[in-house]
Amino acid sequence: MLPAPVLFKKIPALSALDLQPLFPKLTFLLVKRNAFNVKAIPAKSPQGSGGYTATVITGKKAISKLAVIRCRAARRLKAAIADRFPHQAQKDYHYIFYAFSPVVTMPWSALKTELSGALDEMQKKTKKSASRPVTRKQRIKKDVTTTTAQKSS
Repeated sequence: MLPAPVLFKKIPALSALDLQPLFPKLTFLLVKRNAFNVKAIPAKSPQGSGGYTATVITGKKAISKLAVIRCRAARRLKAAIADRFPHQAQKDYHYIFYAFSPVVTMPWSALKTELSGALDEMQKKTKKSASRPVTRKQRIKKDVTTTTAQKSS
């Protein structure tokens, strides 16, 4: 008897035009693992739409020159993301996954635990970043207001 098929919720990805300006963007929301790196960038959505995107990037240098292996890596990582994301991902963020060659060969359970660990670490970093200024101008403005408040008291 065949097992019942498991249906995963499809998580939207960024288009190439939306993804291009995010590549050079520096962010401290970066988690590095053996099989992949995850970069989170706050989404600029009107009043927090409550959604997120997950994009998987498989490069020829990082995985293999063979398209079959790159597609297998992307497919495995997307399936693990669809399995774990609805429970653990922070809303209003764009997640970019950079896959490496161990994604293809590592056991499925190890891949899911590694993804869970990365998402837990990312949650801790995003909670810290909620109070942290995003841009340099905001940091300078925050420093100026704290120094003037200290001088006045």
